[in-house]
Amino acid sequence: CRVVMEACYSSHYWGRTFEDMGHTVDLIPAQHVTPFVRGNKNDSNDTLAIFEASTRPFIRFVPVKTIAQQEVLILHRLRERLLSSRIVRILMRSITHSHSCRSLLLATLR
Repeated sequence: CRVVMEACYSSHYWGRTFEDMGHTVDLIPAQHVTPFVRGNKNDSNDTLAIFEASTRPFIRFVPVKTIAQQEVLILHRLRERLLSSRIVRILMRSITHSHSCRSLLLATLR
């Protein structure tokens, strides 16, 4: 049996589960499903859009990620967040430092 889902984080878990049951799993990236959504976004319309997208000949499917691949992605995302928060802290420190130095300079000149 063929199972087609829109690719998201939890779809990889369900994809592995269905593959263990012997099914063939195809994951479609969300940007390929969106053009086929008709009307308001709800489960019924999403299902029809996923089905419609899966029948198109040039849709590229996303492979189901293993647990190890998802763990590596988690580590990369955590690293990016830590780096961006570190950069923000450094920038804030430099801004406050330059602001306090400027105000001290102005206070000494008066």
